[in-house]
Amino acid sequence: MEEYREQYNSRKRRNEELLNDIAELEAHVHQFEKSVHIKRQRINKHKEVEKKYIKSIEDIKKIYKLKQIDKTTSQQLPINGSKQHSPEIICDKLEKLIEHQHTFKDNATSLELARIQPTIKEMLSSSNVDHLRQLGQSLEYITTKIKIENKQQYKTEKDKDDADKRILQNEITKGHAERISESKRLFQIKNSLEQETREAELRLAKRVRELYSDPTIQAHIIKKLRLKAACQQVNTEVQLTKLQVDELQHRVQALEAQAKSQDLSMAIEDLMTIMAEKQQRAKSLLKTNDTCRKNLLEQTLQQKELMQKKKELVLQCFQN
Repeated sequence: MEEYREQYNSRKRRNEELLNDIAELEAHVHQFEKSVHIKRQRINKHKEVEKKYIKSIEDIKKIYKLKQIDKTTSQQLPINGSKQHSPEIICDKLEKLIEHQHTFKDNATSLELARIQPTIKEMLSSSNVDHLRQLGQSLEYITTKIKIENKQQYKTEKDKDDADKRILQNEITKGHAERISESKRLFQIKNSLEQETREAELRLAKRVRELYSDPTIQAHIIKKLRLKAACQQVNTEVQLTKLQVDELQHRVQALEAQAKSQDLSMAIEDLMTIMAEKQQRAKSLLKTNDTCRKNLLEQTLQQKELMQKKKELVLQCFQN
């Protein structure tokens, strides 16, 4: 009795330590996930700033190139002498509108169009053919270049999305096939083990009946052996859970070494889910272990009381 109680307490302490280790590991992963999230926010912020700088440089290059074209193709103002209606000013206004529409994906407002329409009409009524030709060439250059950039960008993004989808689909299909194959193999092993277990139980019951003639004692001994087997199974599952937790720790360390990968957050979320499931499994195993131990103690006490009563009955028979 004391031996069973010591074993029960020892295994209970080990299981509690295992749960504490799992909780510490979960806290560590949560802290690590938080730090990764902060780093990712910083990286995204730096990328946004970098994109803004690149866009600003491209805009400056476009404006500079257009102004160079204006300087080389036009050396005089319109006939009316108004500098604010020169081709340079008109091209600059139209360029800003087109770039605004290209950048923010929205159309120009009616107020913005109304500000440019009078200058365009004035240019059309002017007799300066060179200015009109320059205006048309500048507008054609801007719109054509924006259309080409949009098509190239759309094609690149579409090709990248299609490639990512194909890779993801192949990985899902491959993983699904592997899981089905592994499930079939484990199912066959499970059936084989169940058959061996049933045969072993029959042999054990036969041996107990050969050793003990009393049916009550036979039933108690068989039940006791089954409880011991159940406790051993629970202990084995707890050890297996511990090994799985150790494996998760190694996986977390491997993820820490690859902290710059894009899929790190998703991998950590998967690990958190797996760890939560393992923790629930460990708690369930501990509860089952406690129940089996209690049942084993109760059965042992009942068997001891029964043997004591039979012993007293035998002594009374001899005394009479």
